[in-house]
Amino acid sequence: MKNTATLVLALLLAQSLWTQSVAQGSSSGPAPDEVLFTINGENVTVGEFRYIYGKNNKKDEEIDYSREKVEEYLDLYVKFKLKVHEAKSRGLDTTDKFVKEFGTYRKQLAQPYLKDKAVSEKLVKEAYNRMKWELRASHILIDLEEDAFPSDTLVAYNRIMEAYTRVKGGEEFADVAQDFAQYTKDVTLSSRGGDLGYFTAFNMIYPFESKAYAAKVGEVTTPVRTRFGYHIILVTERREYQGEMTAAHIMIRTDLGTGEDQAKLAEAKINDVYDKLANGGNFEDLAKTESQHYASASNGGELRNFNRMSTWLPAQMIEEAYKLQADGDFSKPFKTDFGWHIIKRKKLEPLKEYDDLQHLLKRKVERDSRSQRSEKAAVRRIKNENRFKEKVKFVSAFKKERDSSIIDGTWEPDPDYAYKKKLFMIGKKVYRQSDFVEFLKENQAPEKFKNAEYAIDYYYDKFVAQEVLAYEDNLLEAKYSDFKNLAREYREGILLFEITDNEVWTRAMKDTSGQSVFYNNHTGDYMYKTRADAIIFYCNDKAIADRIRAELKEDNSNLNELFKAMNEENSMTYSFSKDVYEEGKEEVLGLVDWKKGYAVVEDYKGRYVLIKFNEVLDPSAKPFKEIKGLVIADYQDDLEANWIEELRKKYDVQIHQEVLDNLVQ
Repeated sequence: MKNTATLVLALLLAQSLWTQSVAQGSSSGPAPDEVLFTINGENVTVGEFRYIYGKNNKKDEEIDYSREKVEEYLDLYVKFKLKVHEAKSRGLDTTDKFVKEFGTYRKQLAQPYLKDKAVSEKLVKEAYNRMKWELRASHILIDLEEDAFPSDTLVAYNRIMEAYTRVKGGEEFADVAQDFAQYTKDVTLSSRGGDLGYFTAFNMIYPFESKAYAAKVGEVTTPVRTRFGYHIILVTERREYQGEMTAAHIMIRTDLGTGEDQAKLAEAKINDVYDKLANGGNFEDLAKTESQHYASASNGGELRNFNRMSTWLPAQMIEEAYKLQADGDFSKPFKTDFGWHIIKRKKLEPLKEYDDLQHLLKRKVERDSRSQRSEKAAVRRIKNENRFKEKVKFVSAFKKERDSSIIDGTWEPDPDYAYKKKLFMIGKKVYRQSDFVEFLKENQAPEKFKNAEYAIDYYYDKFVAQEVLAYEDNLLEAKYSDFKNLAREYREGILLFEITDNEVWTRAMKDTSGQSVFYNNHTGDYMYKTRADAIIFYCNDKAIADRIRAELKEDNSNLNELFKAMNEENSMTYSFSKDVYEEGKEEVLGLVDWKKGYAVVEDYKGRYVLIKFNEVLDPSAKPFKEIKGLVIADYQDDLEANWIEELRKKYDVQIHQEVLDNLVQ
């Protein structure tokens, strides 16, 4: 069972996409498409076996193709394939449960192939390089919907250009922001002159971020459009990343009462805490007893990690924390809207190396709007590779005035229109207007847009991208051997788990009568060695041992009272342990003969040891209830071994010996 479990994990938890060369091994030996073995006529090729063998037998960049290793693993793989073949014969690969589970895995595996790898890597590196810097910037925003009509777009553009011209002409940015605050819902224009504070990669929408990072300090950018509207940006500061802070704080609240007396009490309290800290008091202990920020007090005042851009903490707390020069330093009391605080810097970590952050950044990029660049690049590539042809003019059939129902999400096709014209073709596959009709029915949403024509174009672009990527998705197994191998691993791994669970694991867990029969038939495998019911006394000296021997009753009924009395007279004169000890399990017992009565070890690790053997027990069978888990595990192994034998009889397995001989080194 252990070997099977290892193989299941290897299949289900495969994480990396191996290259073709690794998958196939060296160029010597049999060709990848040669058949290594068959099960009921189903071929398993050398390439497939090399792929899975290489993944699980690679050490220091070398793969051990010795006969012993290859034949051992081949036996495991044949057993694995027998189970998978049986699962398929039962139709487990056609169940709704399997189709859904494998579909989920395959979708995850396909994602890297449906994006442009070079673009994705560039975006990850770009994000890391931007994270090295923190920008502070102000902006002026003219609100504009993504699907705005051309006339509204022109009005918004003219307004942002007016603001740009005024700032470039020498007017103060904040003053211009105030004047244009009426054209946006962003309150920073009216309240802070458009000042957005500090930010870094992923804190702002991607087009805004890119425009800001490309600008120089003191430079006003030309307008940039985002989904919020048109912006101009003034970068006011650029500084190196300040690091991630681990800190703790003590807070005395000012909202627990009213009036001047309450305010004075809070201030006096925080000053008293500060004096204790200044005189060597432990910050964490004082946080637990004195802090009124109950969410952190029990944890010594520790806060979750933050940086200079974090918004969940008051800005003043962040500012005070970053003033501290060294780990362990704490601030003087300061006040925020929440109360009085003292903050302690526990740890300040600089930006990690690229290799350490690469996988995290990759996931963040995939979840961010910037990932659309990678997907769009992949769509362009797939179109070019597969002779994509398009007739956009036939989209106009969806843009009739009455089709403004698309805004309400209630669009229905015109019953008088056939929708048969070709929209585009990729490879040899043709997509017609009728296909777009079905897409619209399924994907339209109410109140998503205000401009019906824009909505149709938006949905059409989504439809084209979806179908182009789906076209490529269907070709992945044929185009990429590594994807084919990995997808097969997941498919067969799921089948293996399902059928083995039915035939072995759950079956053994639920079959209580089978467990009992198996236990009774294998009692000799679950035997205790000779055991002793004994008490071991670890004494300071022989006199203590003699007193125990003299005062301990034969039935041990005063054992605890004697221990308490003797240790009250002289603390820690001895310690003891009482148990049923199995032969070989307790070192000191191996130094004496096992027989009823007392035995002595005069020097054992600096202690005088007195041993009382109450009873010596002959070897006996372990009770089932004590070893149920072990019995079930062995029962599972037995069920699996018998099942494999049945499968070998049921299905014809043919090993191609000559191919195997050529495979080994």
